[in-house]
Amino acid sequence: MVCPTVSNMASLLGAILKAFRLVWICLAITLPSAYGFEKHSYEYKPEDIITRDVCIIGGGSTGTYSAIRLRDMGKSVVVVEKKDVLGGHTSSSAP
Repeated sequence: MVCPTVSNMASLLGAILKAFRLVWICLAITLPSAYGFEKHSYEYKPEDIITRDVCIIGGGSTGTYSAIRLRDMGKSVVVVEKKDVLGGHTSSSAP
């Protein structure tokens, strides 16, 4: 059994991130027109636009851990979470 090295894992993660970025770009271009959404001409000010290397949807334990690891690897990250706290199923709703 071959044990992967850290550099191999980092390069694999980099390739996966590039593939996901390409998929998100393709979805962002094709989905609106495929489902008949009308094109709107919103005008955003430059200070309203957030640009990051990676966008993680969901601030559960996996999303939060991924964001921390990617940040440690030098990537800029934004986490989109519908609740006002991170943690997902691991957070408690008890007072």
